[in-house]
Amino acid sequence: MATPRLRRVETMLSQLDKASKEYVVAKEEFDAARVSYEVARETFTRVRQLARAILSNDDWWHWAATHSSVQYTGLKIGDAIIEALENRAFDAALDYWSSQGSREFYPALTLEALQEEMERGGFEFRSSAPLREVNAALINLDPVQVIKDKNHKTYTLGDANKILEFCRPDPPGDGNAESSGTAGKEEATAEATEGRGAAL
Repeated sequence: MATPRLRRVETMLSQLDKASKEYVVAKEEFDAARVSYEVARETFTRVRQLARAILSNDDWWHWAATHSSVQYTGLKIGDAIIEALENRAFDAALDYWSSQGSREFYPALTLEALQEEMERGGFEFRSSAPLREVNAALINLDPVQVIKDKNHKTYTLGDANKILEFCRPDPPGDGNAESSGTAGKEEATAEATEGRGAAL
């Protein structure tokens, strides 16, 4: 007759066998899913590169605007940062002109906001310290300008003002943009959104 100790040992060994089998099955499924994921990511990266070469700027930006969850997927970190700051500059410019200049043109992002934007857009960081990755990449990016104040640092494209002018409802020299009608502003905003890629 088995003693209480032997029964505990048998029960424990049985549970250990069960857990080990479940782990092996789960690991096999995970490895298979990881391979499928890697293949899908590499395929998307290649198709993305081909699309950028074939599509017009307008066609590309229209597609990207409706697929925000993969905007930065497959990009190198420097390219993802520049695209994220470019998107921020366009959003800030369109907001500025739609408010008739009553809201400040502020195309900059903090380090934390930049990292969050990249993650929302599908960028995959290589470590568990994404802020460090972004900070390290920013050091070598010439198009990026650092804005410092007493409390924090923010980052923007050095030519963000060109994007602001590109999104202006009225061409420079054709009068005050604030005097345009509502319909004209909406049309200009739509045109600026369509032509994002041509600004840089």
